[in-house]
Amino acid sequence: MSVGGLPVLTITENRPDLVEKLSPTPFPLPQGREQNQWWSYMEGHVVWDEGQNTEGAQQFVDFFSKSDRFLDFVLSAPLFQFPPTREMLDSEAVTNNEIIQQHPEAMDLVRENWGAFNSVLATGTDGAPNLVAANAYSQQLFGQSANQMLVGDKSPEETVTWVAEQLRGLQQ
Repeated sequence: MSVGGLPVLTITENRPDLVEKLSPTPFPLPQGREQNQWWSYMEGHVVWDEGQNTEGAQQFVDFFSKSDRFLDFVLSAPLFQFPPTREMLDSEAVTNNEIIQQHPEAMDLVRENWGAFNSVLATGTDGAPNLVAANAYSQQLFGQSANQMLVGDKSPEETVTWVAEQLRGLQQ
C-alpha cells in the first residue's frame, strides 16, 4: 500500500500490529510505462515578495533552516516530510529516527529517486506550473479516490473513472 508519514504515525499509534506490513508503493502506471518523475508537495517556508516585512521574514527562514532545530521540525512527522538536501537526508538525526528505522524501504525509495522529485507545481510541460495537479492535491482527490474504492465499494476501474472525471472537472 502507498503510505505517507502521517498515516504511518497514526497506524503505529493505533494498530502497531500492522506496521510491519506497510511498504511504499508508487501510483500504478499503464503496462510498458516507467516512472520518470515523482512529485512532492512542498510544505516549506514561503516569503511573499510583496508581503509586509519581507526582509525580516527571509532572515527568519534563513536562520531557522540553518539552525539545529530545523531537523527537529522535519522529524516531527517522519516520512511525511523530508529534509530539503541530500546531506540532511543522510544525517545521523534522520537515519537514527525510530519511525524511519522501522521503514527502511521508504527511505530507499526516496534516496533512489532523489533526483526525480519535483514540486507538484512544476510538473507541467517543461516545468511550468501545473495548477490542475495543485488543485487535485489541495482537494485531496487521491485520498478521496482511495475512499471511493475502500469505503465506497467502487472497483479499481470505477475508481479510476471517478478520479478521471474529477480531474477533468478541474481543467475546465
